[in-house]
Amino acid sequence: MQFALFFILFILIYNNWKEINKIEYIFPSLIIGLPGGIINSISMSYLNNTQFLIINIIFSGIFMSAILAVSLFLAKRAELPLLWPNIKTRPKWILFCIGIIGGVFLGGINLMLTMSWLEKSATVPMIFKQISFSTNPLLLSALLSIQAGIVEEIIFRTFIIPAAYLTIMRLFPKTNKKVILAFSVLISALAFGLIPSHNLFLGTLFGAFLGFSYLYLGFLPMIVMHTVGNLFFFPLIINFIERSNLL
Repeated sequence: MQFALFFILFILIYNNWKEINKIEYIFPSLIIGLPGGIINSISMSYLNNTQFLIINIIFSGIFMSAILAVSLFLAKRAELPLLWPNIKTRPKWILFCIGIIGGVFLGGINLMLTMSWLEKSATVPMIFKQISFSTNPLLLSALLSIQAGIVEEIIFRTFIIPAAYLTIMRLFPKTNKKVILAFSVLISALAFGLIPSHNLFLGTLFGAFLGFSYLYLGFLPMIVMHTVGNLFFFPLIINFIERSNLL
């Protein structure tokens, strides 16, 4: 998957370099994408108990920067939200508050559904075992929460939704734009659900919620929502697993 994404990015950047090489795309990619990639590399090394390799950290940072720059370029071409929603009547602080409240709501629903699923299946996903058995579960939970909030929002919302929208629009130009947009969100949600550490049904369900929320809130408030949701979810689900002796 990473190789395919790298190849697509290379083609898009090569064919659209003059349009992508603008401050409105490059600056956010360096401020958000670069740290997101670095945190992603560090959290994965921590999760898998491997050494921090400088080359991996640098590559991951550059890779996520490139994805975000291309994603913002595609979003603008598709007339979809960039950092903020296209409608400018909503104050930014309200969008951040909605992101925080939405994150707590999302984390709570995810917690209840996951607890119910764990009680029935008695099968603990590997990621929960890795967090629980790590030397500092709270630190790892925080790193994974921030990593997911940035990296997953870049890939599954800011990149896949505009890319799917523009592709379907080109293939079926006479189709209603709202239908295409809804279908693009569902494609993004299914891809989100297919992440190995996710339950397919729950992942797709939450992916759809996050996708439609992105259309309303924009990219930055979605980072807040996703991060807050995970910060709420991870410590509590690990505590539940340990109290229930499911490990």
